Amino acid sequence: MAAMSEPAAVPAHIPVPSAADIGQGIWSLPVPLPGNPLRYVVPYALEVSGGLVLIDAGWDDDEPWNALVNGLAAMGGSPQDVRGVLVTHAHPDHYGLAPRLREISGAWVALHPADRHMLAGDPAEAEQKFADGRRWLQRMGASAADVEAWAEVKDLAVSMLLAGLPDRELADGEVVADVPGFELTAIHTPGHTDGHVCFLDHGRGVLFSGDHVLAKISPNVSTMTSLLGNPLGVYLDSLRATGELDVDLALPAHVEPIAKLRERVVELLTHHEQRLAEILDTLTAESGLSTYEVASRQPWKRGWEGLAGQMCRAAVGETHAHLLELAARSLVAQEGDGPVVRWRAVEVSAPARPVTRLKPRGHSLGT
Repeated sequence: MAAMSEPAAVPAHIPVPSAADIGQGIWSLPVPLPGNPLRYVVPYALEVSGGLVLIDAGWDDDEPWNALVNGLAAMGGSPQDVRGVLVTHAHPDHYGLAPRLREISGAWVALHPADRHMLAGDPAEAEQKFADGRRWLQRMGASAADVEAWAEVKDLAVSMLLAGLPDRELADGEVVADVPGFELTAIHTPGHTDGHVCFLDHGRGVLFSGDHVLAKISPNVSTMTSLLGNPLGVYLDSLRATGELDVDLALPAHVEPIAKLRERVVELLTHHEQRLAEILDTLTAESGLSTYEVASRQPWKRGWEGLAGQMCRAAVGETHAHLLELAARSLVAQEGDGPVVRWRAVEVSAPARPVTRLKPRGHSLGT
């Protein structure tokens, strides 16, 4: 997302890119995101002996599925050739088609266990998670109309929660098995989700960065589905660690490849410091605001009025994440203990700012 992490729209006249051979046994397979301003997500296919392994899969709908099938055909393959799916995180544009691939080819599906809570094992659990989302909206100060809009997407949300559970768990620092010809290390990079994972290919010098680091737009870091007490603080820590990796090229799941990873990391760190300062200024000028009210006063690229539905919820969740980070720095505090969270600025003489510089390269993985 850009400008307080609002998703940047890809012009409608620009088509979804075609499947492309990146080289060294790696293909990009862009598939559309119906109704989403990002317009497409990019799974990657790795050519291994005896078949293919995918990194992410795409949204579970016929149009993305057909695009994925066509992309696999362009590289001389098919869904039946997929041996496994490494999922960077449990958002439906990444996880959605993985169970369908498993059903067709018997592929295993791997996910970090910290994202298990974003999926449901049965309808009762899915109903409970949907109800939790409603309570979260009310706690953030959502209007009755916003809460009602959430109720209208219940069927879709519940179906996504019931997408199916993974077969394997990915551990931080694990060298992923069953991907012959690739030396992939799973790196836990929480923030965008609790269990987000990037995959570092040491031999090829490339990082598959999922939604952790994106070119031109800032990944959304929200509290809506997070169990982390301070998801933005955790994200900034994992972002700094990513910038210390001895790699330049990142292949993200949206937008375009990143040729200078460290420079992009510094840009993202600076971006969040600017957003934190803007939110602090808002509360310094006006105390006792709900999270929704704080969000409504931020400089969104399309304006607050231009955000609706999931875009609005993402904006509020990100605002809340920034407020929690400001609270961790003792710059803001919650006001009262009512049903709606309200905030005030804390007077301090010299607030500390984290350094956005990075350590020398050679960060130790799995720590």
